[in-house]
Amino acid sequence: MNKVVVSSLDKKSGKSVVEIAIGRCLNKKIGYMKPIGSNPVHKGKKLVDYDALLFKEIFKIDYSIDEMSLGAHHSKIMHFYPDAKKEFMERYEKLSSRKEFFMIEGGEYIWDGAFI
Repeated sequence: MNKVVVSSLDKKSGKSVVEIAIGRCLNKKIGYMKPIGSNPVHKGKKLVDYDALLFKEIFKIDYSIDEMSLGAHHSKIMHFYPDAKKEFMERYEKLSSRKEFFMIEGGEYIWDGAFI
């Protein structure tokens, strides 16, 4: 499996657009994860990351949106996951299994989540 981390020095720089273009060109089974959501939207009664929702729909990803993101707020991530690195790795292993290409999208800035 090939994998890539897409990040940026500035928000709204086109990370998702680049990832969608790569995924469409590859014509492979795509996996996606956005550990720290930065674009929350309401889906029913839940607050989810828009990019995770978008990738799930475009690439028919078979995991829940909740699994694709740890959360949108650093303080909540640290509260719910005392060992956030371990949680990230467990989710990565699960989400990337049976995928031919896996993308991890960074937050708004390259340093988002660095303290986690």
